[in-house]
Amino acid sequence: FTLQTAHQSLLNVPFTRSNFIQTNAFSYVRPRLFNQLPFNIRSSTSIYTFKSCLKTHLFN
Repeated sequence: FTLQTAHQSLLNVPFTRSNFIQTNAFSYVRPRLFNQLPFNIRSSTSIYTFKSCLKTHLFN
């Protein structure tokens, strides 16, 4: 991680040349989805806060 990436709470997305892997592999899709969340959700300090913020974000 660079300092900027660590500060923004972003996950590393692995490089892949295959479009099939980019759209279907859990190890590729999961970090992309997490990185698209707003910073306040990504930086939650507990699982309870994370789940609460995520539900609010998804249902609004």
